[in-house]
Amino acid sequence: MKDRNDDALDLGVMFRKATRFLIVNVRWWTRAIMGALVGLIIAHTFYPPSLEWVGESINLEHPSLAAVLGLVIVVWIFERVVSLQEEMRRPPFRIHQGRRRAYRALSEVIDRRGVRSLDLLQVSGQTASSLLHDIAESHPRTKVRLLLAHSSTAATFDADQNPDHCERIRTTVRDIEVLESEHRGFKVRRKYYTSPPGICAVLLDGDAVSLSWYPTFKDTRKPDVTRVRGHEAPTITIRGPVGHDLRNFAREHFDRLWSTAEDDFGA
Repeated sequence: MKDRNDDALDLGVMFRKATRFLIVNVRWWTRAIMGALVGLIIAHTFYPPSLEWVGESINLEHPSLAAVLGLVIVVWIFERVVSLQEEMRRPPFRIHQGRRRAYRALSEVIDRRGVRSLDLLQVSGQTASSLLHDIAESHPRTKVRLLLAHSSTAATFDADQNPDHCERIRTTVRDIEVLESEHRGFKVRRKYYTSPPGICAVLLDGDAVSLSWYPTFKDTRKPDVTRVRGHEAPTITIRGPVGHDLRNFAREHFDRLWSTAEDDFGA
């Protein structure tokens, strides 16, 4: 049998879900209400009795145009307060120590607001596998494009196969194929770039970007081996208008690589 603690826990979970639903959808609710009120004002302009008719239908004793305008202002203020509170709780600009943390934060953003398109620029894609899994689970219709390193590029780094980047890329592709078979509608378009790795980027719809870079360096103990790393590099995640320039930079770089990338991974 459930005790009172279980009941309290269930109520707490329900309250958090309701609060989260309100915050996520408040803009749509308030815009719908404001649209209806503006429509009522327009109807009143061309047919004045419409205001009285609507007022009587919802039991308002003295409906007036001033009351409708006042309600519009109240709804707009409410929407602004909730939106500002959300922005303060989750600022549009964050720097994460490591790509895994950044991608977990992106998954939370996607969980709150959804996603229509996602472009990823990676070397092996292993760090982004969890993000792709989350999208396949929750938003399988998302338009996803993934750029990975071509075999000719991947083989030039870590020649001692520590790690084996080519095998890591093959593992990413196999994981994606499993996700595509398990989640109806989920599809990832894949291409392979042949230029040296530089930046790592995730572009979410048209208003968010997560950006970092791939450091390359000679191994001091093995001078003939060039390493490429990046999963622990600081990652900038930015949303909204403040990220316009950074987002455009990442978008242009991704599109340029995509236009010249190979369709096959190679040998």
